[in-house]
Amino acid sequence: MLINPRENIGLSQIIEGNPVATIVIDGQHRVTHWNRACEVLTGTLAKDVIGTGNQWKSFYASKRPIMADLIIDDASENAVDRLYHGRFRPSLLIPGGYEAEDYFPTFNRWLFFTAAPLHDKHGKIIGAIASLHFAPTETSQAALLAENVAPDRVHVTGNSVIDALKWVSARIAAEPNLAAGLADLESRSPRLPSHLQAALDAGQTIG
Repeated sequence: MLINPRENIGLSQIIEGNPVATIVIDGQHRVTHWNRACEVLTGTLAKDVIGTGNQWKSFYASKRPIMADLIIDDASENAVDRLYHGRFRPSLLIPGGYEAEDYFPTFNRWLFFTAAPLHDKHGKIIGAIASLHFAPTETSQAALLAENVAPDRVHVTGNSVIDALKWVSARIAAEPNLAAGLADLESRSPRLPSHLQAALDAGQTIG
């Protein structure tokens, strides 16, 4: 059974606006929602995965269920343990849900994630929703802890922008010809008039 299309509109808006990476799959294990935060985290675009059962490809090298798939199948705790041994626990808030943490080599991150069932009005499982949580910096970690998120649920994984800058710096150090190319690009880039640049350097507002 699929999620009701009329209800799906509101659900889509809520999920897409959620800053936490979120996935929803239906009762046939097909992806129905893959929000922007999930695109950024996994590098997989929603258009490439929605309507398919390929959610596993963004997380694992070979085909296997993700936590949400296990919930769709109403898997026993023993079945969950076979895939997440020592790294999961039943949700303290959502009946039938689970919390876990695992390392994902596809994007070199430890993630804390949750998965919970979606029910129809008769209580039948018609889908599952999964959220992946990570704190990019110690500042983010402190903010989450201040909101009473349990310390064992927060993992500092690094800031993707800072990581990218470090990667570029390392590449330039290893390949000096890249620096020459960047210098040439900078020389051909448009520049502000000197008085405007001086104002910006002084911290003044231009406008």
